[in-house]
Amino acid sequence: MVADIIIGLVVILAILLLVYLGASMILRFDRASVENKRKIRDFSDTVDKTNKDLDATLRELQSLNSPMEKVNKIFKSINNYLK
Repeated sequence: MVADIIIGLVVILAILLLVYLGASMILRFDRASVENKRKIRDFSDTVDKTNKDLDATLRELQSLNSPMEKVNKIFKSINNYLK
C-alpha cells in the first residue's frame, strides 16, 4: 500500500518534471527564434542600406562616364597625332 503511494507520487513528480522541462525548452527555443529573427532583420537592413549606397555610387560613376569618354578621345587623338 505504501509502496503504491510512493510509486504514484514518483510517477506524478516525473510527469510534472517532464512538463516543466518541455515548457522551459519551448520558451528557450522561442527566445532563440526571436533573437534569430532580429539578427536576420538587422542583416537585411544592412544589406538594403549597402545596396542603396552602391546604387548611388554607380549613378555617380555613370555621370562621370561621359566627361571621361571626352577626355579619352582627346588623349587618343593626341596619341594618334604623336605616332
